[in-house]
Amino acid sequence: MKLLLKKTVNIDNIVQGCQANQPKYQRMLYEQFAGKLMGICVRYCRNEELAKDALQESFVKIFNKIDSFKNESKIETWMTRIAINTTLNHLRQGKRYQFIDDNEHVAYKIENQHDVSADSLEKLSHAELINILQELPDGYRIVFNMYAVEGYTHKEIADALGINEGTSKSQLNRARKHLQTLVQDKMGIYSSVKR
Repeated sequence: MKLLLKKTVNIDNIVQGCQANQPKYQRMLYEQFAGKLMGICVRYCRNEELAKDALQESFVKIFNKIDSFKNESKIETWMTRIAINTTLNHLRQGKRYQFIDDNEHVAYKIENQHDVSADSLEKLSHAELINILQELPDGYRIVFNMYAVEGYTHKEIADALGINEGTSKSQLNRARKHLQTLVQDKMGIYSSVKR
């Protein structure tokens, strides 16, 4: 019985093929990174349909701009940046997010705050964590993702979103508190189901 070995293609060759506008290599790049970039889009968008639209727009930009990729960073890093910016633009154009100003009333209260332990978080599946993130108000979710997941600074977030640094910090603080409440609520449900 013969084993069929799938020939792997070096990522540099895939990028060069994409820069030469060869559909075979574009498909390879898409297949290799679509899942990861979709995960990014889902974290920022409230639902999967919006995330799919943002992913499609991201790949259009990636293929249109791939000639500008100069190997100064990893292709994955470059593509991730495009996906984030494209998703933010997609949300902005649809006016699908807003930031709660410090002077506005916050629609929830944080009571009996306790730290959520790592053990508690490990009990939640990846899908449950994504669902919890998607329950955050849009401004909270976007700033939280940019800061805590992607590693942007508050200045970078402020510049990207057209807000001031104080608003970014405020949104992050509120996102953390709201996440804590959501996780505690989820863990309460989880505990009662497991008993």
